[in-house]
Amino acid sequence: MRLPLALAALALAASFPAAAADRTESISLKYVSPTELETVLLGNATLRLGPGALRNGGLGGGGFGSGLGGGGLGGGGTKVPRGITALTANDRDRVLTVSGSEEAIVQVKNLVRLVDIPPRQIQVTVRGLELKPAPLPDDVLNLGNSEIKVTAPLSPEQLAAVEGRVRASVLTVDITCSNNRPVRLFWPKKDPLQLTEVIPRVNGDGTVTLFMPMQARTDGKEPEERSLFALRRIRSGETVLLALEGSTKAVLLSARVLPEVR
Repeated sequence: MRLPLALAALALAASFPAAAADRTESISLKYVSPTELETVLLGNATLRLGPGALRNGGLGGGGFGSGLGGGGLGGGGTKVPRGITALTANDRDRVLTVSGSEEAIVQVKNLVRLVDIPPRQIQVTVRGLELKPAPLPDDVLNLGNSEIKVTAPLSPEQLAAVEGRVRASVLTVDITCSNNRPVRLFWPKKDPLQLTEVIPRVNGDGTVTLFMPMQARTDGKEPEERSLFALRRIRSGETVLLALEGSTKAVLLSARVLPEVR
């Protein structure tokens, strides 16, 4: 009687599919640092990457596919696909090696295809100006309760009006930078309004979001210096004006997305 039972047990075991064996694959990277990608997959950093994905609004911070508009693939928990059993980065050979199930490796390769692309280039123009006193355009963004004002994109007529009020140029910067990377500004002297850096990000619709940290100083019996920042979304090539209420100091800022290099 024991033999039939043993045969039945073997037959039952044979009816269950064997677990798929893990395999290992080396994925070559062209633009992204393997170590940076590995660190982000492990949930220990924020990754700012290529034009068609993370730098264009990007994947949100909650994990894969959690929505556009995050500006990066955020930290806060591992993003290694379920089924990956090991991974290692080789920056010298620009290779990320992963082990795991076929499905999990495909997920990693899909992410790599999404982010391992050449970054867009943006031409940023900053002009620090001293202006003749005049009212600001109507559509102005107030930074909290501060005296700093940031206009909406200027029309050609508004821009011409500002140009007609220029007394002197304090700083002129015309530079090309990679998408979502800061342009740091160094002013020749301490002014009441100083834009310390500009971080442009190309959005999926081709517009540019400008992140603008700045320093504002008010003089008087108790001089005060504050750190502020502003966000403005503009079309490629448009210009905004930053001004300090009650001061003749102002900054004109524009950003233009350059054509992709194929």
